[in-house]
Amino acid sequence: MKWTDAEREKRFMAKVEMEPMSGCWIWTGCVLPHGNYQQPWVSFRGKQQPAARASWKLFKGEIPQKTMVLHDCHNCYCVNPAHLHLGDNVMNMKEMAHAGRQNGGFGAIGNELVKEAIELRKQGSKVVDLAKRYGIHHKSMSRILNGGRYRHLAKGENNHV
Repeated sequence: MKWTDAEREKRFMAKVEMEPMSGCWIWTGCVLPHGNYQQPWVSFRGKQQPAARASWKLFKGEIPQKTMVLHDCHNCYCVNPAHLHLGDNVMNMKEMAHAGRQNGGFGAIGNELVKEAIELRKQGSKVVDLAKRYGIHHKSMSRILNGGRYRHLAKGENNHV
C-alpha cells in the first residue's frame, strides 16, 4: 500500500509521546539494541531505519548519502525534528565526547539531569522509564542511581571525587 505524507505523519506521530519539560518527542514504537544502548526503529517508505532518520525525512526532507541524523538534545529516543541536525561520523564522535556519552552512556545526561532522575526515582519512577526519558540504556541508569559514577550526587554531595 502506498501511503500519503499525511498518512505517514499520522502513523508516525501515533508512536510519539511529547515530553513537555525538554520538548523531546519520545519514540514509543520499536526499539532495538544498537551497541551499548537501544535505538528507536521504524519501517518508513518500505525500509527499516532509525526513527530519527524517518522523522527528518518526514518533516524536513531527504538526507544526503553518508550523512547521519544527530541529536541536539542527546536523547536517542527523541524524534523531534527541531532537536535534530545533519552531520557525519566525525561530528557525531566529537559531539558524543563533548556530551560525555563515550563511556557506556554514563555522561549522557549530565549532573543536573542526574539530580532530577534521582529525585524522580525517590518519588517512585521506574528505572526503565527514567532510562527511556533520558535516552540511555536501563543498565546505565541503574548504575547511575545505585552509586556508580554519580554517587556523589545520589548522596547529596556537591563535589565530584
